[in-house]
Amino acid sequence: MKRGDLVRRKGAKWLAVITEVYSILGKPHKVELIWVDEPPPNYDPLVHGIRDSCSPSLLEVVSEC
Repeated sequence: MKRGDLVRRKGAKWLAVITEVYSILGKPHKVELIWVDEPPPNYDPLVHGIRDSCSPSLLEVVSEC
């Protein structure tokens, strides 16, 4: 995973763009991201644009930058 990748939360339809990757000993241990909306009917204005961080193990890459 790298900055700019489009990712999805494993087991969900939530999409996000990675804004920063933090590594320890060359291995990613935390990513910062911005949640992006999905096309209707799943669009949720309460989630769109929210900055967040999580473990990369919770995400899967949909499209590489």
